[in-house]
Amino acid sequence: MRPEVRCLLFALAGVAVLAAPAWSGDAKPPAGVPTGAGRYVLSAARDGFVRLDTVTGTVSHCSQQAGVWHCDTIAGEDARLKARLDAISLEVAKVSTAVAALGARVADLSKGAAPTAPVVAQPAAEKRPGLAVRAVGRFLAMIRTLKHGAAEL
Repeated sequence: MRPEVRCLLFALAGVAVLAAPAWSGDAKPPAGVPTGAGRYVLSAARDGFVRLDTVTGTVSHCSQQAGVWHCDTIAGEDARLKARLDAISLEVAKVSTAVAALGARVADLSKGAAPTAPVVAQPAAEKRPGLAVRAVGRFLAMIRTLKHGAAEL
């Protein structure tokens, strides 16, 4: 979306929000809508009007087509923002779970209980060779030394 169009839409939405009290009239708002504001705030546009849903925050452009009014949601950064917020919420849930687990472990350790986390065994490649392996390696090195001389080592 071009920056000029985005600025125009935000300006229209701002005007619509500021003009909401004048348009609300004496009608009773539906349940869940704050008192003093209707569910929708309307603002005039070139070929129809812009409608702001005060409950969900959705901005729609409404126009008349073949005698029937149609309202199309104005897609902007809302979808990307919602996806990002959902991803952040998921990360917060994961971190909260990890923090709770760590808190439980700290509480167990402060009581003097043994740690509940399993001990991870080291892979075989990281273990040092045993005494027998080292002895055989030294023996083979001595044989090579005697067979080929000290120059080839």
